Amino acid sequence: PGDAVKRQYLDQYAGFDQTHIILPISGGKGMEAGGYGFYARDTHRCGAREDSADAWWRWKTCLPFLNYGPAVAEWNTSWGAIRSGGGWSGGWDDSVLPGQIEGSKYSYVNMGQWNGTDADTFLKDCAAQVDEWQNRMGYWFKLTGATYPADLGNGTSGRLTFTMRNDGVAPLYVRKNTGAVKLALMDGGKNVLDASVLQGANPFDWKPGQSVTSAATFSFARHAGAAHLALGVFTKPALAQPDVRLGIDNGTSNNWYVLTEMQKKDILTSVDAIRVLEGGLTTFQVKLAVAPAGDVAVSVARTAGDSDISVSAGAPLTFTPANWDSWQTVTLAAAKDADAVRSE
Repeated sequence: PGDAVKRQYLDQYAGFDQTHIILPISGGKGMEAGGYGFYARDTHRCGAREDSADAWWRWKTCLPFLNYGPAVAEWNTSWGAIRSGGGWSGGWDDSVLPGQIEGSKYSYVNMGQWNGTDADTFLKDCAAQVDEWQNRMGYWFKLTGATYPADLGNGTSGRLTFTMRNDGVAPLYVRKNTGAVKLALMDGGKNVLDASVLQGANPFDWKPGQSVTSAATFSFARHAGAAHLALGVFTKPALAQPDVRLGIDNGTSNNWYVLTEMQKKDILTSVDAIRVLEGGLTTFQVKLAVAPAGDVAVSVARTAGDSDISVSAGAPLTFTPANWDSWQTVTLAAAKDADAVRSE
């Protein structure tokens, strides 16, 4: 059919919510000025499919689709023929695979279409290169740094800052760019207790060769069983489990990336540090992190530091199964000393 009919087909395919339509452009068909290839790219963010991944004059026709839709291809003949000098690439050496993937920005290459054993033979013959380039093909997200509060399981809010690097050759492609990044609390079995969308963090901003630092606030209800903090990348915010793989180490079976094991606390305080002016009083709050089986006595005392500081009220606290999660008040007093300087 002519270009007008092809555009009608493309318009019909536009109803797909998440899946990119891959447009055959064998040898650059449809990529002439005003051709249906540019219409597919610019109107519907279609991807491109080329006949021969191993020939540069073929894979270069996919480059105009970079950042619009994924580029895919297959070899023009079997691995055995290419290894023996056949095919359009004119033979094989160690530069062919990195050259075609880095040059084309492919997200996928089919290596097993010629016979049932062709892909297995290639994987065996070129194992070292395959280990590297199967990661670099498409996106390859690496978490290179993160800062966050140590304890998040007690109804606290906080701020997470993390840096992501894409060491792949292409970005993440999902139609309509509806991605999200979530922070999750997990229990000891790495089951999700709660998850929070990190507003402003978008995996579609993680372009090849770039490092992107994002910062976002979060808030979790108290979960006594919280044991892990994890990061997940999603193509849709409504999904319960991440569907974009992030890294390898610390990854769980459901694609959450475990950042840390959280610090466990039996006793919670309303503040981490406190100031007491000389001659004055200051209060803070205390409660338990987990419901006790029976009554629990908590002692509050100065263990080090300025001997002028004392506990004037709330030194002994008693928590029961009924009031364990209710704040109780401790009062600190700072006695005046002999010098003329009012200190804290």
